[in-house]
Amino acid sequence: PTSAQRPASTPSLLCGTAAANKNFRFAAGFAMLSAFLRASRACIERLQLPAAAAPQLVTVVLGNESADLDSVCCAIVHASCLAAQTEEPVLPVINTLRANFALRTECVFMFQRLGLSISNLIFADEIDLPALHAAKRLQLVLVDHNKLCAGNGNVGEAVTSIIDHHTDEAQYPHARRNILPVGSCATLVAKAAQDANITLKQDQAHFLLSAILVDTVNLDPSKQRVHELDKEMAAWLQPLSGQDPQELFRTAIAAKFDISALSPAALLLKDYKQVESGGTHIGISSITLSLEQIGDKAGATDAIEAFCAENKLDVFVIMTVHQDKEFQRELAVWRRDALHKFIEHLGQSELQLKRKDQHKLGNMVCFDQGATHMSRKVVLPLAIAFFAKK
Repeated sequence: PTSAQRPASTPSLLCGTAAANKNFRFAAGFAMLSAFLRASRACIERLQLPAAAAPQLVTVVLGNESADLDSVCCAIVHASCLAAQTEEPVLPVINTLRANFALRTECVFMFQRLGLSISNLIFADEIDLPALHAAKRLQLVLVDHNKLCAGNGNVGEAVTSIIDHHTDEAQYPHARRNILPVGSCATLVAKAAQDANITLKQDQAHFLLSAILVDTVNLDPSKQRVHELDKEMAAWLQPLSGQDPQELFRTAIAAKFDISALSPAALLLKDYKQVESGGTHIGISSITLSLEQIGDKAGATDAIEAFCAENKLDVFVIMTVHQDKEFQRELAVWRRDALHKFIEHLGQSELQLKRKDQHKLGNMVCFDQGATHMSRKVVLPLAIAFFAKK
């Protein structure tokens, strides 16, 4: 990171003497998450020192590049739990740019609700993971994903453990794996804390519960996104959190869907993932507006073309989720060359696609998606599998 990106030097509870680290351990284990995040942020300046001056191993807990509520929550809460069990520094890292975090409206809402300061977060553009790895100081824990994105650098050897609920992409065979197809990664983080006999503080439980409720649509079985373990962990977290689950879900989901004021470019970036498969660069944006609402925004088609060019995409998919009288999903596909084989591949899946002949998104091919329970967790592996064979 540049000097402009680094925070002002502050006394560190994380990276100083053994006594300071013991103080940090107490803060992480028994105080609010705000104390943990302040201590984490204070550590960054010392990490810029040569390895001889700061030789400690650093454990980084890294969420996925969409930086949604589940990913951010898991990175922070799991890091705070690990920090309570060690005197080595444990840092949660939000896997996006600081400038983009305001787009995560549900995350901003939960930070306000929990009394946490965004200024104390560490973002991917504020920590040099490859340099830490080269100095043999990095231990990397992946949460809510199991394959690093290209922007994180060549640090796969440093991955020591994975907690995730997506399809296992079979990377980093040396790492400990906790990958289960539950509705929310926060469920697995909560279960790991429970199994380790960690007594969660109220704000930790509150944060985890919010992510589980949002990801499983309030534990609604009709959405086919909830598993028994999600229900078990939500029931365990509720009394610890002191929250009314119905009120928590209602306000958190309202914040997630409150994106009508965002520009088309911001909408595409808000909840975005990019992968490479068989030499094909694939991007998928998840947006909580209808395709019609996106198309109604001034400059939408130009923004899509510019976004694909900027990210050097070969294939771009927009997945929408919105609620009129009922929960609805749509899907739109853009590709540099002929789409028909990929469209045919998607049409033969269980997505239940019905083509929209009229829309406002230029060269994109648009569909209603009948299988509303199938999110990006399903569509992204379908795309990866298709282009891997080409």
